[in-house]
Amino acid sequence: MGDSCTDDAECPAGGACRRDITEGTCVIACGTSCSVCPQGSSCMEYEGEMLCFKACERGSDCMFGQGCWYEGSVTGCKPVCETHEDCPVGTVCTLGSCLRRAGRDAGCSLCDDRDAAQPPGTDAAQPLPPPPSGCGCGVQGGAGTATGILAAALLGAALRRRTRCRT
Repeated sequence: MGDSCTDDAECPAGGACRRDITEGTCVIACGTSCSVCPQGSSCMEYEGEMLCFKACERGSDCMFGQGCWYEGSVTGCKPVCETHEDCPVGTVCTLGSCLRRAGRDAGCSLCDDRDAAQPPGTDAAQPLPPPPSGCGCGVQGGAGTATGILAAALLGAALRRRTRCRT
């Protein structure tokens, strides 16, 4: 998986040469219960399709024109990124590879300006769990906080009115 190619015959059994990926890369479709990536490759999204890409630890593991992308708990050699926006939320474009940020942001790992106040899940196919309370990925209080304040104010007003009616 992930080798350079010009024709399907150059790819492993079941693989296809995708000439739109770095001018020719061997891939296998994945993402269904009956399709599993070969050892040393990862199932990752590419332009709306789930494909097996060569697994990597750094950009130098990939062929020319590709970078090592981190997506959830998997990595794969995909066409180089040019900007942070090319990469999944929680990663940054560094020398053509989408790498995880180091460190934390106010209590949330992998925070990003583009996120929705919640760090990415460990597996893109799995739904994300609810964010922990107090998570600092740009959250400045949500609807639950406003509802709680409003309820407390109404309760206080009702108690004051009730006290005035008795006297």
